[in-house]
Amino acid sequence: MNTQAHSSKSRWTFLLTLCSVLILPGCSDPKPDGHAYVMNSLGITLPASGIDITYLPYNTRAEFFHEPLSEAYTYATTGLNAALQPLCAEANEIIAQKMDELDLVRQQLLQSGNLPDTADACLNMCTSRISF
Repeated sequence: MNTQAHSSKSRWTFLLTLCSVLILPGCSDPKPDGHAYVMNSLGITLPASGIDITYLPYNTRAEFFHEPLSEAYTYATTGLNAALQPLCAEANEIIAQKMDELDLVRQQLLQSGNLPDTADACLNMCTSRISF
């Protein structure tokens, strides 16, 4: 009976060892999947020999920076419309006033008769004056 108990014990030991050998590799970290970027403080990508690397689940730098930049943009522009609304109204008034002044000057030039009717005539006048 001693050999039967010893045989049973060795089978259990073998099975536990086999299970350990099969399960432990499944618990280890998988090889990294994707791209790895190592940058110095200037943002230049350099080879990474002999240093620790952290793998990030992003394909490009743009993917890595997209969320923080979006949050920063949202934070920086919150309330910007309300702050600029009075300035935009004032700017529209100034633009309308300047456009009216330009229209008045344009009408005066057209009425004086010193301008040609087409844009090509202006170009021809300028080129002939340069060649003259």
